[in-house]
Amino acid sequence: EISDVDFWSALEFTLLYTFATTPIIIVLGFGLALATNRLTERLRGPVVFVMLLPMIVTPVVSSLAVYWLFVDGGVVAASLESLGFGRFYFLADQFTIRAVIIAYGVWYAAPFAFIILYAGLQTVPEEPIEAAIIDGASPWQRVRYIVIPHLSPLFAVITLIHVMDSYRVFEPILVFGSSVFANSVQYLTYYTLVFENNIHKASAYAILTVLGVIILLIPIMIKTYKDQKVEK
Repeated sequence: EISDVDFWSALEFTLLYTFATTPIIIVLGFGLALATNRLTERLRGPVVFVMLLPMIVTPVVSSLAVYWLFVDGGVVAASLESLGFGRFYFLADQFTIRAVIIAYGVWYAAPFAFIILYAGLQTVPEEPIEAAIIDGASPWQRVRYIVIPHLSPLFAVITLIHVMDSYRVFEPILVFGSSVFANSVQYLTYYTLVFENNIHKASAYAILTVLGVIILLIPIMIKTYKDQKVEK
């Protein structure tokens, strides 16, 4: 039911996860792409490989890796305690468990933004850059007025794909067992179908998930369409 408290709680964190991770992965991916593009040819290959490692691992396995880092007595909690910061229970508090899941989402998705934007940087024309250097433009001005406009279609593509993917966040909720503090519409659909055996309610949640994705994508698609129309 649309008045279901569980649904609204799941929707709240789903939107928080989507709107928190999307701008961070774009900024972080762009920054990493710019930094990598300045490296020597010999260093670029190994750096790109290391950056893409989170994408190679499946979401369930990567979620488990992060889970074991932050679980009670895990590496992070034990390290902080040994340094005199006291005992932390990251997975027993709403704020920290949400922060960990969002951090996981950034770590897992940023390589996608990085590789798309890094490839886009290879297509930036040299002539405008050289002209800007002659005119005395600073590095930031060259990025702001030449590089970013050139890569704007790629920013739109990354946003579209990540919004669709992040709205369907499922694996970290399942692995962390965080549904009390951080639920998602996708996990709620799974739980309702598997544990409550309520196919009708689960179908309703699935339809609401699709509608939610469409609603989020409409403004992005309209803006992309207008930008392309202006360019033409």
